[in-house]
Amino acid sequence: MIRKRTPEFPANVEKGILTVTDTEAFKRWLWTLKGKVYVTVKKRRKTRSNLQNSYLWGCVYQLVSEHSGYTQEETHQIFTGMFLGYEKHGRQFVRTTTTLSTIEFEDYAESIRRFASMELSLWIPEPNEKEHFYYEKPAGNPP
Repeated sequence: MIRKRTPEFPANVEKGILTVTDTEAFKRWLWTLKGKVYVTVKKRRKTRSNLQNSYLWGCVYQLVSEHSGYTQEETHQIFTGMFLGYEKHGRQFVRTTTTLSTIEFEDYAESIRRFASMELSLWIPEPNEKEHFYYEKPAGNPP
């Protein structure tokens, strides 16, 4: 049985008052409902940044790919399976990196750096090691 995903609506809470950001979309959703419902409010967590993703693909995956001979996409599939895989009801699943929080994403990147160092004898710079920013786009247009 396939369950429909319940939509989520960004909102702000100030002084105990909830204000939905996109009120029109929220109202349209409410019109589709009838009867008793549950309301869940959860704190928003910050998901991985575009810069983190650029570092992953432009530095981490690139270096491992060059070292191993796998493509970057293959490298991505290998590492998400190794470090983001889980089992539920006897089936294997893999989390996507797009849903990771900034902290979870850094933990994922650290797991890859550690694996590369220990198993591949490959050093991968950390994001704050500026002299190794393979993933930053150069300013201006390339020649």
